[in-house]
Amino acid sequence: MKFVKIALVSVMLIVAACSQPAEKLTERERSEISSVIEYGYSQGDELEKTLERLARLCMEDKGFDIHPGEPDSSRTPFPASFPQIEIRMGIQFMYQDEEFIQENGYGRSPSEMHPDMLEEPGEFLWLSETEQDKYYRELNGSDGSWIPITWPDGSEIVTYPTEGCMGEVYHSVFGEEITEYHQSLYYAYDAFTAEAMDSVFSNRDLENLEIEWSSCMAAEGFPGLEDPQEAAFSLAPKIYNDAGVNGPDDDGFSDLKSQEIELATADYYCNSTVGLDEARIEIFWDSVGAFLKEYEVQIFAWSERVEEANKIATEMLQHLRLNNLPIRKSHYFL
Repeated sequence: MKFVKIALVSVMLIVAACSQPAEKLTERERSEISSVIEYGYSQGDELEKTLERLARLCMEDKGFDIHPGEPDSSRTPFPASFPQIEIRMGIQFMYQDEEFIQENGYGRSPSEMHPDMLEEPGEFLWLSETEQDKYYRELNGSDGSWIPITWPDGSEIVTYPTEGCMGEVYHSVFGEEITEYHQSLYYAYDAFTAEAMDSVFSNRDLENLEIEWSSCMAAEGFPGLEDPQEAAFSLAPKIYNDAGVNGPDDDGFSDLKSQEIELATADYYCNSTVGLDEARIEIFWDSVGAFLKEYEVQIFAWSERVEEANKIATEMLQHLRLNNLPIRKSHYFL
C-alpha cells in the first residue's frame, strides 16, 4: 500500500496569537489520506474479532465449552463501528442514510440499542460466579500479569494481558512488538480523536448553524432542542422510556416507532437544509491537516502494523480450522 504524502503549509505560530493557516487539503489529498486511515480502521476491527475467535478456540482447548454470548448483530450500529473517519470521530451527526431513517428512525428503541437476546445461547450467564471467574482468569490471566503501556505523550496508561489465552494469542500475533503496536494506536485513535473534537467543538462558526437547526426543528414540531445530538441521544430514547416500551413485542411499539421516524426525518431534513454536517466535516478537515502532516509517519506505521497483524491472525485461524487442530498444538503457539 502506497502512502501519498500530503502537501501542507506548516502552521507558523506567533507569540502574539496570530498564525498562518494551513493550506486546505485538496479533494484528492483528502481521499488518499482517508483511504489509509479508514483501511487501518477496518483492518483493526477485523483483527479484534479474529483475536477473540482465537482466544475462544484456546479456551475450548482448555476444556471451556460455554462462552459469553455475543451481542445480536441486528443492533443499531454505533458511529465507532463505521470505518469512515467523519462518522467514527463523531463529526457527522446524520450517519445513517435516508432510507434507513425513513424505515427505522435512528434505531433508538431499547431493543435495537441493547438487545436482550444474544446470537448464541446465554448459558454462560447461568454459570456460578466462581465458574465465571475461573473462565475469565483462564482467558485473561491474573490481575498482576497485565503489562502497562504509557501513551507517547504520557497522558494515559493502557494494559494488555501476558497470561491466559488472550496473552498467548497476543504473543503469537504480535511477538515482541506488542508495545509498539499499542503505542501506534495512539496517533490513529486517541490523539487524532482529540484533535478532531477540539477542532469542531471549539469552532464558533457552528453556533449560528446550530441555532438555525434548532429553529428548523421547532418549525417541524420539535421545539426546545439546542444541541443537535439531543434529538437522537435524548429525545428518541425518551419516547420509549416514558411509555415503558422496549421492543416490537410490546403494545404500542408501532406508534412510538412512527414518532421516532418522524423525529429522525425532521432531523435529517433540518441538518441537510442548514448544511450542519457539511460544515462540520469541512471544519474538521481544514483543522486536522497539520496534525496529519506532523504524524504522517506514525499513522502510516500503524496502518502497516494492523494490516500485518490481521494477516497473521487470519492465517492462524484458517490454519487451525482447516486442519482441525487444537490451538495449543499449532506451530503458531510457541
